[in-house]
Amino acid sequence: MSTKRFHWSDRATKDGFTLIELLVVIAIIAILVALLLPAVQQAREAARRSSCKNNLKQLGLALHNYHDTHRVFPSGWIGANSSGPHTGMNSPDLTGFNNGFAWGAMSLPFIESSPLYDQLNFSVPLTDSTNARSIATVVSVFQCPSDPKPGTAVITDSVGNSFTLGTSNYMGMFGIRAIDECEIGVGVTATEQCRGEGTFYHNSKVSFRDMTDGTSSTIIIGERTTFYSNLNSKTNPFYGAWIGLIPNSEEGAERFLGHSSHHPNYALRKDSAGLSIGDSGDFGSSHTGGAQFVLADGSVRFISTNIDTPTFQNLGQISDGQILGEF
Repeated sequence: MSTKRFHWSDRATKDGFTLIELLVVIAIIAILVALLLPAVQQAREAARRSSCKNNLKQLGLALHNYHDTHRVFPSGWIGANSSGPHTGMNSPDLTGFNNGFAWGAMSLPFIESSPLYDQLNFSVPLTDSTNARSIATVVSVFQCPSDPKPGTAVITDSVGNSFTLGTSNYMGMFGIRAIDECEIGVGVTATEQCRGEGTFYHNSKVSFRDMTDGTSSTIIIGERTTFYSNLNSKTNPFYGAWIGLIPNSEEGAERFLGHSSHHPNYALRKDSAGLSIGDSGDFGSSHTGGAQFVLADGSVRFISTNIDTPTFQNLGQISDGQILGEF
């Protein structure tokens, strides 16, 4: 009776992988990774979207607290000249009629940023050198983590002066009109107020009693992702800014205000040349399918890019008298 001896070499031969088996294992791992990555990305985006919603909730609460204190919402931006009514600005810009701090700056004490608010010198324009360090501060509550933009941006006026501003993804609602209609010479004189149909505009003093459409049918703040006129090359980004308006700069008021002329994410659509069919005043987000908004009742709603455009336009106005359905 013969006995077969066991050799380690025999086990190595039996337990080893053939080339085909190795390729199959690698293919299975690749498939699992391919399935896992989208799930991880979706989880991260869900977390970023939740963080963005929380920022908007804080801003909505801050504006409510501001209203409780002052009986009005803050002005969209403060601007005056020597021939018109002054509202706290002693050194106005005489040509652009746009020289003041915006609603975001006025909200600072109500978003736990009182020290920054106290550093700002409101007796001079925000472009004054005494404000240079403060206006460049990055305020986290104004940053949507889904938009990969820098915390600060350099804004240049028409004569070449540059200012570093803290960026923002959250815009106050100006109304249905394009905000560039507020420019001098476009239906606005150097001494009059530029009014919007929404909560925030030039020297605005809107209160809850002015919102005759109802607080649950009125948008006060919304998201805007970084705007690119050329969506293919993504050159010349247009960043928002929480502090306010740089006089005589490109679309200065659209740094902190938006309009409801177009539905959310309209500016993310492009023509055959890759150019955006919208403009820098449009609302929109890096979230798939729409953007988040704060209603005047303090609630935060995700509004689909497929919303009926007239309905969205009505949401941007405080007293248009229209009855809204579901949105």
